[in-house]
Amino acid sequence: MNPNFRLIWENWLNKQTDETRLDVDFFAQLLLGVDVKIYPRMSYGACFLYRLGPLGYFNKDKLGLYFGFYWGKLLTESPAADIFELNQLKMVKLVRLDNKINDEDFQGKLLLLFDEALRIDDEKYQKKNKSI
Repeated sequence: MNPNFRLIWENWLNKQTDETRLDVDFFAQLLLGVDVKIYPRMSYGACFLYRLGPLGYFNKDKLGLYFGFYWGKLLTESPAADIFELNQLKMVKLVRLDNKINDEDFQGKLLLLFDEALRIDDEKYQKKNKSI
């Protein structure tokens, strides 16, 4: 796990409330701990997580903090897809994170979706990265 995610995302995090920073710290550690190859990066003004390719990102809008699964459209049939927010985005699907630090059922579903996102990451990017 990359313990320096806070440094990489520092400018964005400094603009957030204490509550949002706490939520990001919790969920970033949770997701970064799934695979040692996952790393943080700022992309498109958002706090992204990458492994072979983009997995998703943390961001905040007027409704609160969320994690956007980059290939979320491919996750909508997953068993834990009921935690996705209904939205008009074609590819990215959002999961709201506010007030979920103590919700173990939600966290389990988030991890199931993240595991599936890692499988998709392998399918989409493994061949490309082997040729490099």
